[in-house]
Amino acid sequence: MAVGEAFLVSVEASLLHLSANKAPTLDGHPEGIHQSRVAMRRQRAALRAFKSALPDAGRKAFNDEFRWFQKKLGPARDWHVFLDETTPQMVRDGVDESLVEKLRRLAHTERSRASRDAAECLKSRRFSRLLLQYQDWVEGLPELDPVGKLSKELAPFARSVLEKTHRDLLGDTRTLAQMSVEDLHALRIRGKNARYTGELFHAVFSPEQAAPQLALLSRFQDRLGETNDARVAQLILETLKPRQLSAQTIRAVNEWSGKRILACARRAQPEWRRLRGLEPFWRTPVNDR
Repeated sequence: MAVGEAFLVSVEASLLHLSANKAPTLDGHPEGIHQSRVAMRRQRAALRAFKSALPDAGRKAFNDEFRWFQKKLGPARDWHVFLDETTPQMVRDGVDESLVEKLRRLAHTERSRASRDAAECLKSRRFSRLLLQYQDWVEGLPELDPVGKLSKELAPFARSVLEKTHRDLLGDTRTLAQMSVEDLHALRIRGKNARYTGELFHAVFSPEQAAPQLALLSRFQDRLGETNDARVAQLILETLKPRQLSAQTIRAVNEWSGKRILACARRAQPEWRRLRGLEPFWRTPVNDR
């Protein structure tokens, strides 16, 4: 397979993923909203992974548009997670039930509003125009590739991209407990990039080597996702109007969040250690196919 063929496969997969989740998003379904964002993130991951073979101006423009829509769906996703996962965790961790109940009532209202906003985004002319223009651009890529970057062999290209993503992921040598909340969030993003890039290219290499590393990246991402949920609990409360919550409630959320972030970071440390010692799967011989 050539580089251009692999890019087309990734584009088609993510666009189908996005299309399949449009109706659930319009209905306000939590998983539909989540998967729509995942599809956009995967599309951006493909644009990033193949950027050296793509026309720079078009790639940047479409990446910015997908990122804009991904962010517009973010509040709905955050309120869904806060209501369905974060508040139950607060109760399990001993936060006053009466304070959590106030949070739940408020979260229901905010979730409904944010879900309506997410649906309007996917019904907008801007979103329809993005998809049409993006597909036209992708179909016209051969004419925008005079030096033949897209016709090059995939395996060396994939190995180079994976090595860079791997270096970016492991650039911070500290333990997770030594990192700030912002550092953990940045590491989580780099972990997502590494996972999506690995999933884009894993079939080129040994499945026996790729599967364990991708599974480890997935577990690590889930662990850091728990720290991010606690962080988001603080951030989304900051978006509310003054006096919607009492000082006591805000203090309880902030105290819980700080403790939760530290506890989750410590639980993620074994995966972080294993990732740092793992031999990357793309350094093994390429399959003879």
